[in-house]
Amino acid sequence: MSALAAITPLWLTARAAGIGALLSASGALAAGLLMALRLPRLRPRAIELRAAHEALAIATFVLLLLHATTLLLDPVLKPGLVGLLVPFGAAYERLGTALGQLAAYGMIGLGLTFYVRRRLGGGQRWRRAHRWIPLFWGLAVGHALLTGTDALTWWFLAAFALPVTAGVALLAERHLREDEPPPPRRRAAASERRGKALA
Repeated sequence: MSALAAITPLWLTARAAGIGALLSASGALAAGLLMALRLPRLRPRAIELRAAHEALAIATFVLLLLHATTLLLDPVLKPGLVGLLVPFGAAYERLGTALGQLAAYGMIGLGLTFYVRRRLGGGQRWRRAHRWIPLFWGLAVGHALLTGTDALTWWFLAAFALPVTAGVALLAERHLREDEPPPPRRRAAASERRGKALA
């Protein structure tokens, strides 16, 4: 069968949904990191930023579901439930597909914890769990580069250059800020909290 014959409407839909999911996930990641950085100039836009973060995350979940459903129904690929859901269970591009499966599980699982964060034992515990999302986003980028049939085309690279670069830059900025010593007041408050915890 020729490559052209393998391009079905379901395959095209799956590709479009996958590309859209990675773009919306990148936007959600960027919005979340901007909130975490607490930049003074963005404080007046905190509500809009939070709304954008949540909307993009929900869009990512919907697009991932569409991506998986259309791949399952594709008459050429025929991954089956094992190939679709079990990491390293796919016959097609096993490593790249597994990265995508793990990325989807991680982003959806950790993303949905937002709605049950109070049951998880408080904000701090939820925030610690939520900080793993960039790892799964990175797996999604790897999935797109390894299995996407358009991954090395100029338009794909151009479309993802900005969101991926922004995500990496914001992650680096966040980690750099965490390595900086806190201001004196915050340092004193942290010492006081540690003293109370040890008492």
